[in-house]
Amino acid sequence: MSRPKNKEELIDLSSSSFKKLNDYVDSFSDAEREAEFLKGTMNRNIRDVLGHLHHWHLMMTCQQRAIHGKRCLS
Repeated sequence: MSRPKNKEELIDLSSSSFKKLNDYVDSFSDAEREAEFLKGTMNRNIRDVLGHLHHWHLMMTCQQRAIHGKRCLS
């Protein structure tokens, strides 16, 4: 899909990408989902990766709000 050109296309792309991520995570067995990564990595498991992704999203949303003079949502 090409870059979204309007809000509707952006929402569609975001929804599609979120579904792909969920489907990918669901494709792992429970044991694979709980498996620990190699020592020395920032993330210990898939849950850590998803948690970091979520918090990066929140930080970017906060930054965009601040650019437009709005308070960050907590």
